[in-house]
Amino acid sequence: MVSKESICITLTYAALHDFDVRAADIKNAYLQAPTTEKHYVICGAEFGIDNQGKIALIRRELYGGKVAGRDFRHHPRSCMKHLGFELSKADPDVWFLDAKRKNGEIMYECILL
Repeated sequence: MVSKESICITLTYAALHDFDVRAADIKNAYLQAPTTEKHYVICGAEFGIDNQGKIALIRRELYGGKVAGRDFRHHPRSCMKHLGFELSKADPDVWFLDAKRKNGEIMYECILL
């Protein structure tokens, strides 16, 4: 969770430089992360006649898992690294990417997780 101080600093910086600010939410966030735990389910009728009684491996995180929080925290971090963002040294939930404005001015794109 990003700190209040990081939010205040980032919004102030954006206001001073006339940067756009956007907000988003990941619905069912934990369910997006791959799990490191081994969860299985015995398939019922809702899985189809061909699969009924078979054992299925659950590959995504479940709410309430012992390491669900850790697994979810690692997932967006790996996505941010893949997109080329760099982690802030001051706050582990603030990410930066070098960018240019339309007028050629150099700036940072910033994402607060």
